[in-house]
Amino acid sequence: MLLKQTIESSVANNFFSVKVNKNLYTDDSATGKRNSENAWKMAHSVLLKYFDEIMTSDAASGFIQTPWLYKNYVEAGKTLRCRVTIKESNIGGDLTFQIKMALEMAPIQGRSREESFLETNRIMKEFETLISEFQSRLGEK
Repeated sequence: MLLKQTIESSVANNFFSVKVNKNLYTDDSATGKRNSENAWKMAHSVLLKYFDEIMTSDAASGFIQTPWLYKNYVEAGKTLRCRVTIKESNIGGDLTFQIKMALEMAPIQGRSREESFLETNRIMKEFETLISEFQSRLGEK
């Protein structure tokens, strides 16, 4: 049952890079400062389509993280949880977001114990489009 309600993903629990479209940020060559406010707004917009809230957001330090979102698969006896972390980097001087979907699974009866959760390569079907949405809405065209 769990196999039908989730998909396997090679990006699960790994950071992947999205080089941000230059239309979403500006660099001031005189001061050397970057205004990436529009890129951060877009990242928040994408996340809030999948999560009800954002746990941590600090554009000054280049970090966003959602809380864990839990889903029980009673027939399979498993609980799956997911959260997204975004870190800003400047690979080659370009604004780049490093994005990670953390996915962990535990037996339903062990879901109240943190140590019961182990990384998995399975993504909840409702998150299947999250990665492509980050790439299409934030990435260079």
